[in-house]
Amino acid sequence: MEEDKQTFGLKQNINKAAAIRSMCQTPGFKVLQEEFKSKIQKATNKILDPDTSIDEVAKLRQDIRIWTDVEKMLKTLMLKGELCVRALDSIETSNTTSPKVSDKE
Repeated sequence: MEEDKQTFGLKQNINKAAAIRSMCQTPGFKVLQEEFKSKIQKATNKILDPDTSIDEVAKLRQDIRIWTDVEKMLKTLMLKGELCVRALDSIETSNTTSPKVSDKE
């Protein structure tokens, strides 16, 4: 029973990762990603400009962090899915290769 819950949880994470990977490969996401990269580059250039005020630098850093946090979250979900695939394979392998133990011993 416990193994069924574990397997179910692993499969859910695998499905989430597959959905995220699929979304990230769409043309719309690629456009969004390029837009954010452009904004980050512009913000970085402005941060490096000595004429930019400290308050504006803080705001720009916050804006940049939002996108980098989203990217980290997406990468984490995909990595978690990959690790769940390995764990599920390991569970299935151990179930098929472990010898049957008789209760009559």
